[in-house]
Amino acid sequence: MSEHENAGANREYDRHEMESDREPIGFSDLEPDEALVVSLFRCWRHGAPTAAIAAHMLAIRLRNINYYEYTETILDIFKSIEEDDLSLSGRIEHPLLTPEEESLIGRMSALTADGPSPAARPFCVRPPEAIIRSGRDRLEMMIARSYRLVHAHLPATL
Repeated sequence: MSEHENAGANREYDRHEMESDREPIGFSDLEPDEALVVSLFRCWRHGAPTAAIAAHMLAIRLRNINYYEYTETILDIFKSIEEDDLSLSGRIEHPLLTPEEESLIGRMSALTADGPSPAARPFCVRPPEAIIRSGRDRLEMMIARSYRLVHAHLPATL
């Protein structure tokens, strides 16, 4: 993504954040299984040219982490997530979760809540309301953005 496209995406996401009345969930707020689910979702959505290849890549990733038997269930949940017009759908490395990724966390937590006992669950995902939103990821983004702005205006001969 070019610097100009990146700046436009940042402004759009900042506008979305200002419209929201709560802090977005960041990756640093997630437990390992929750971060894994979001990472798999981002790779599934953006990692392949066709839906069939994306599904195949997801199955391979799940097999490598011993979740292969849940491929169809996870794929159904991924397909059920509606893409928000304001999402950063092209930004696979973004540290903040988009609204549809928060929805994904909610659906995965409902799936695991209805399943077997906590010890027998394949992964543990909390509902979005139970995740403490620290604001750390957004603060780090703001610091990095301000550093880039200051660095861009420094004379080249310092």
